[in-house]
Amino acid sequence: MNRDNNNYDKLIQIISPEATILKSWTLQGGITAKSEVLQLNTVKNESKKVIVRQFDQKNVDKYVKKIIKEYKLLSILKNEDIPISKPLYYTTNLKLFEYPVIDLEYIEGPTDFEHIDRKNYIRKMVNCLAKIHTTNLDKYDISFLEEIKDGEVNEVNKKHYENEKNNNAMNRKVLLHGDYWSGNIIWNDNEISGIMLI
Repeated sequence: MNRDNNNYDKLIQIISPEATILKSWTLQGGITAKSEVLQLNTVKNESKKVIVRQFDQKNVDKYVKKIIKEYKLLSILKNEDIPISKPLYYTTNLKLFEYPVIDLEYIEGPTDFEHIDRKNYIRKMVNCLAKIHTTNLDKYDISFLEEIKDGEVNEVNKKHYENEKNNNAMNRKVLLHGDYWSGNIIWNDNEISGIMLI
């Protein structure tokens, strides 16, 4: 998807009919996808922000699968009250847009924790990660997610994995956040308001 207003307007009419775009800006970071924030004025004259993530077209088939998986996973996590961006819409129809596209709710807040109590910060991070790991997946179809098998654990997780291998908890499937660190945690009023891209 190009950054011209015609494409953006077409997209916004799908997720928020009759809204108008006030401005847009690019979010820093991201290797496989480019993310932009659109600030909208809704039909009720309310301000709303959404994230548009557009994937590289060099390997369209790969990213079509990735975007569908991401939408399904974020929907499950949002339903379980995990603080992530609510998925609003996705399309892999390249006749509609040039790239696979997913739209997400924009979460306000910084990732900087310089002025936050460190002990409290770490405790809340641990509690949030535990909530992800203990999410009950039995009621969901998670066949679209890859399962980590023996020999596929990287060095960072290997020690923990080996320690837990004989634990009864290993008999059930749990979610793993592959990039859980301070730079991916959004804070608002000393509380975790969002976790970036699980």
